[in-house]
Amino acid sequence: MHKPITARTLLIALAFTMVGCSSIRSRYDTAASDWTVYPGIQRDGSDMVGTLKGEVQPVWTSALVGPVLLADVPFSLVTDTFALPYDLYAMGQRGNNKQASANPSSP
Repeated sequence: MHKPITARTLLIALAFTMVGCSSIRSRYDTAASDWTVYPGIQRDGSDMVGTLKGEVQPVWTSALVGPVLLADVPFSLVTDTFALPYDLYAMGQRGNNKQASANPSSP
């Protein structure tokens, strides 16, 4: 006999679909020159500020987007923490590329 889907199961499924979505989105959208650490948390914060200022269109979606962004903060924190070594590596590569372009070696 099948058990009905409970609210707890739906909540867990929803949590897994939201795991660090701002972290993933910010890494996908960020240019190499703008790479920072904890970009998901920064993205959540800037998006929340935009939501509170009414910059989300249509405005009525602010009531939906704000709580989702707030719920995403702990997941983005965990995702950003796991990705921190890569973020530091990417920032170091950016610094190396700047030095190489400023001081080209002559053969």
